[in-house]
Amino acid sequence: MKKFWLLLLIIPFGCGLNAQTRDTLQLTLKEEITLGASFDPVPFYYGGWDFNFWGGYNRFKIRLARSLKYPSEFLTDINFENLNYNTTGLYLQYFPFTNSYRLNNLWFEIGGEKSAGNIRAKLTGGEGNFDEYFFTASIGYLWFFSYRFYLNPFVTAHLRVYGDKTIIINGYYYDTQKLYPEISIRIGYHF
Repeated sequence: MKKFWLLLLIIPFGCGLNAQTRDTLQLTLKEEITLGASFDPVPFYYGGWDFNFWGGYNRFKIRLARSLKYPSEFLTDINFENLNYNTTGLYLQYFPFTNSYRLNNLWFEIGGEKSAGNIRAKLTGGEGNFDEYFFTASIGYLWFFSYRFYLNPFVTAHLRVYGDKTIIINGYYYDTQKLYPEISIRIGYHF
């Protein structure tokens, strides 16, 4: 009988908290369009660049990115060097736990990229170009350290879905990567 009365007390209390949380969330989450820009400082260190422009609405963000990146050397065959990707990408981010129109907290992302790659053979100096299309999946966390500026660490997997698989440079065969990872951080501004 004591368990029945305890259960009778807990159920309304739990339902009341759930309703209060949902109402509070609806009041703080404004449905308006937000805009911003960000850049990734890591490619600058290696001689590349990475700029992003985005628009957000409710819990979603659409991001357009342009970059020139030099992936890690361990992704390159020992006979080649100076691998780089000139990439244009379009992505959709989802913020399931945000409570602000500024879209902060944990996010998930899917997207597509078109990359024009370039690589050089070490012994001959010959260069080869190749085109690839990638499907990407990412997870990250967006944290505002001031009212307008934020940090955005993330992990991404790039999966080649179409493009050149093997290129020949002066008799050397280079097999492009089917999958490559990326870990970095963006610094952004919310307009």
